[in-house]
Amino acid sequence: MGKSDTRKSTLADTKKRRKTQDCKVFTCKLDDSHLSKEKKEYLNRLFLEAKWLRNYIIARNDIFNETDKHDFVIVLNKDGVEEKRDLTCLSSQMKQGILNQIKDDISGLSVSKKKGRKVGKLKFKSRVNSINMQQFEQTYRIVGKNHIMLQCFKKRFRVRGLKQIPNNAEIANAKLLRKPSGYYIAITCFVPKVERIKTGKEIGFDFGIGTHITDTEGKKNNWKFQETKRHKRLQRKVNKTYKKKKEI
Repeated sequence: MGKSDTRKSTLADTKKRRKTQDCKVFTCKLDDSHLSKEKKEYLNRLFLEAKWLRNYIIARNDIFNETDKHDFVIVLNKDGVEEKRDLTCLSSQMKQGILNQIKDDISGLSVSKKKGRKVGKLKFKSRVNSINMQQFEQTYRIVGKNHIMLQCFKKRFRVRGLKQIPNNAEIANAKLLRKPSGYYIAITCFVPKVERIKTGKEIGFDFGIGTHITDTEGKKNNWKFQETKRHKRLQRKVNKTYKKKKEI
């Protein structure tokens, strides 16, 4: 059996397995308290290089014949002068992910155009906030219970939220995200489908004041949420500040 036959067989097995699975995305946050200066500089540079490469490829003539094997790009600086800038942080698969995303965006515009919608060309971006992690265990991998590693960077990143991924999940690709609140990684997983048992019964809920929730079967539920010590302390601080301003 040749490589092409093996690849076809693997794809067929994967398609068959996907019919018995649900796709879910679990978003985890890179722990800010464990981001050293070196790690922050790396992440900032990573997204900066992603912007350079994306804009560089869009400016090319034949994108669908474009290669992802770029060690440097040519960009225009703020004075409009061309500069050579090295890509030192983006891994080969990250570059491939950026190129594939551009091709998908163009294909999406083409489909919209065929449907009669008015579309334009892809625009240059002043900021890129997501990078595709195409292959689990290659572009990124999970280390232990609370860490991940990214391709071409030797140090681990502490992550919050990995516990939400079920043990029986099949981990696939991911996206590294940059938001105002920090850095995140959205991990795509495939989990076994859970069959829902249809009882034929309908149930309704009534939300009230005296009783929080009453269902159609007459069951009543009340919840009491205990105020945390931190919330009480902050509330006292706000009240004191308000009183001082009122006295002035």
